[in-house]
Amino acid sequence: YFYKNLIARRAPEWLFHTIGATSLVMALSVMLPPQTFTAFIDYYLLFIAFALIVTTSFYLRAIRLSHSMSWFTTISVLALIGVMTLKLSAFFGFGTGHLFFSFFGYIIFIIAQTIALSQRFGYNMRMHITQSESAVVSQQNFMNSVSHELKTPMNAIMGMTEFLSRSKLDSDQRAKLETIRKNSEHLNNLLRDLLNFSAIDSGSLKLETRKFDLKTVVNKAIEQAGAKDSSAINFKMQFDENIPEELAGDPDRLGQVIFHLLDNAFKFTEKGNVNFSMQMQSVEGNLVNLKMTVQDTGIGIKGEDLSKVVKAFNQGNEGNTRTHGGTGLGLTISSNIVELMGGELWVDSEFGHGTTVVCEFVLKTPRLNLSRHAQELKDEYQEKIEGLKILYAEDNPINQKLLVMIMKTMGYEVDIANNGLEAWEMALTKRYQIIFMDVQMPKMDGIEATQRIVKDQPERPIIIAVTANAEVADQKRCIEAGMNDFIPKPFNAKMLKDAIKKWQGLLLYLEEDSRDDNLRVIS
Repeated sequence: YFYKNLIARRAPEWLFHTIGATSLVMALSVMLPPQTFTAFIDYYLLFIAFALIVTTSFYLRAIRLSHSMSWFTTISVLALIGVMTLKLSAFFGFGTGHLFFSFFGYIIFIIAQTIALSQRFGYNMRMHITQSESAVVSQQNFMNSVSHELKTPMNAIMGMTEFLSRSKLDSDQRAKLETIRKNSEHLNNLLRDLLNFSAIDSGSLKLETRKFDLKTVVNKAIEQAGAKDSSAINFKMQFDENIPEELAGDPDRLGQVIFHLLDNAFKFTEKGNVNFSMQMQSVEGNLVNLKMTVQDTGIGIKGEDLSKVVKAFNQGNEGNTRTHGGTGLGLTISSNIVELMGGELWVDSEFGHGTTVVCEFVLKTPRLNLSRHAQELKDEYQEKIEGLKILYAEDNPINQKLLVMIMKTMGYEVDIANNGLEAWEMALTKRYQIIFMDVQMPKMDGIEATQRIVKDQPERPIIIAVTANAEVADQKRCIEAGMNDFIPKPFNAKMLKDAIKKWQGLLLYLEEDSRDDNLRVIS
């Protein structure tokens, strides 16, 4: 049966069963009278010699010497055949001194087979790792696809809700609209958590670096967590005024951490206190070490469960997932994000008396600050450009309608392209100054459309990606294609307004600079 594992697909099953059954019968014959064993031993050994020749022929046909493991397996098989041949020859009186050669043959067999088995084990491990990595990539691609399909309608729901909130509504209508808004944000946060957990699981979670106002991020997270929704909870915030106004890091991920810590505090505190503090520990060069603390007087966590709370799908005490809601991913995601920020998160709790979550992390001060002259230039060219030509490439009709409505409130007209191919063709026939470009579209995606526009349009427009795929790798892909900026879905009026305000200033500056160059040439 040693041969059977090597040539299972080449030799018939009955051959091995026949050899095995014959050997078993011969072994049992030792319990019969000696003359019975003696009468059949010669025939049995001849049968074994014949079986050895047949199975060896099958093996030589099956073996593939192109793989290094095959060489070692062949050596071990030949050594075993040699030992058996020597023993059969000695039994029938055709040779002597077989003991030494048999021992040497066994040694060769053991060494060669050990090497072959170790190589096979390594090969199987590599295959399993490759399959596992392939499965992780497939899972990530699936999650990205689902994310895009969910965020596209989510963008329309949240955008229309925000737009409708500016209308004249009575108190009952406004309350219902607020319910829609909060649940939309909750669903969007849940989707974000699932995507981040998938990225953490695959090891692909990356942080971006951009300038932001930390206090604004904190206030937004406090509002999302519903700090003002419960009259039974006394919320206090302490923010160190020594913290620089402008820092560099990933504000979205940091806001997610703050939101999860506060959300847990409010969720597990029916009445009492929730305290939030952000303190600056030290400054080393352009590195700012910060310490954030969230303390509540809620139900707390049992001692034996403290080590589990940062594990996925765990909320400390049995039954809390359903009693208080949530996925149990908040602390897992927060802990991983804090680690990526060069920090650490830990939890201290006493069951029945509350929980304290502390995390220390590092942000940077921006290396390049605007000089006074640069700031004056920036402010000077922030005025609105009249007749700004804008194109929006998007295949979803609701999102098309939403952006057009938002732009109209700002006084801009927008042309619509239903796919990347239309966007490219329209950009060649009409000189657009700003193009909002979706990435995943039929006929031609936003990446290829951007590359063609940049290549074929002498006076290239500002191209801003508007997409549900908002990971760092996606942003890098867009920038490498030639896009200038990035707006994640779901977008809102402020995002669009800030983007236009930011880039129309550059357009004004370039146009004025171009006119000055033309005047110098004429003169």
